[in-house]
Amino acid sequence: PKIVLVSGSNSHFSLSAEKMQAELDMPVFNFGTNASVYYHIFTLSKEILKKDDIVIANIEYPLFFCKKKLLIAYFRLVIIN
Repeated sequence: PKIVLVSGSNSHFSLSAEKMQAELDMPVFNFGTNASVYYHIFTLSKEILKKDDIVIANIEYPLFFCKKKLLIAYFRLVIIN
């Protein structure tokens, strides 16, 4: 299994997949990017995820509160299914 960080710039600029991988002794991929392409990142994430992988969705504050229902619906559709 692997860990995949799916988020906006908060993960991109503040979390180090390299350091996490060294500490946890498992592969870590940082899919953090600009929040404006969030939905595209969810779609790309689905392509690399396997059954036992761990997803850390570090949601951007404004996106979570302004578009919460849409974001949760899309997350369920793309990642979980």
